[in-house]
Amino acid sequence: MSKSIRSPIIRVLGTLVAAVLISTPGIAAQTGSVTGRVTDAQTGLPVARVQVFIFDQELGGLSQQNGRYLLQNVPAGTHTLTVDRIGFRLMQVQIVVAGNQTVEQNFAISYDAPAQPYPTPANTPTRARLPLR
Repeated sequence: MSKSIRSPIIRVLGTLVAAVLISTPGIAAQTGSVTGRVTDAQTGLPVARVQVFIFDQELGGLSQQNGRYLLQNVPAGTHTLTVDRIGFRLMQVQIVVAGNQTVEQNFAISYDAPAQPYPTPANTPTRARLPLR
């Protein structure tokens, strides 16, 4: 076979093999999606700019103004979904993603009290005053 005929045949065979691998369940990696809404646990209002991520898959995004988030192309399997925003408690849940499925996981996050109270006149230690001369 001449080179001019062999090259198109190889391209066609390569395309066919790729199409079979993609369309055959179990051979190609199965992925799904994770969606949901993040709200304030006290008020029920949406919370924007919350980091929602699956650390071990290096997948993540931020919640929108309406609290909604969407993670696409999540590999099928069990994952730890984490939500984190400064001023709120970090939350984690286990989710199971099936191929070509969308998992809905909502979060109601609570404010995180600081470990040490901020200094205010009520809790600021007083210093001993030296007598004036």
